[in-house]
Amino acid sequence: MSEAGSTRQVNLYRNLALALSFLALVGWGTAYFARASAAVQHQLHEVAQLKASQDQLLAERDQAKAQVAQLSAERDEAKAQVAAAQQELTGL
Repeated sequence: MSEAGSTRQVNLYRNLALALSFLALVGWGTAYFARASAAVQHQLHEVAQLKASQDQLLAERDQAKAQVAQLSAERDEAKAQVAAAQQELTGL
């Protein structure tokens, strides 16, 4: 009986060691994936910030283009006024 009891005890310890090893692996795996997930979330947040910055810069560029177009139109109008004034002066 002592041999059977000893075998049972060895099997119990072996099963316990296997169970604890499995739980340790699961714990390490969970920690690894949690860390990887946090890193991905951080990268997604950075991408969102960069996208917002890009959108703002594009809006500022479009506004600058509109201002250039307006200033060009004002310049053309001023040139036309200068040409008209020169013609008027030539007529005098």
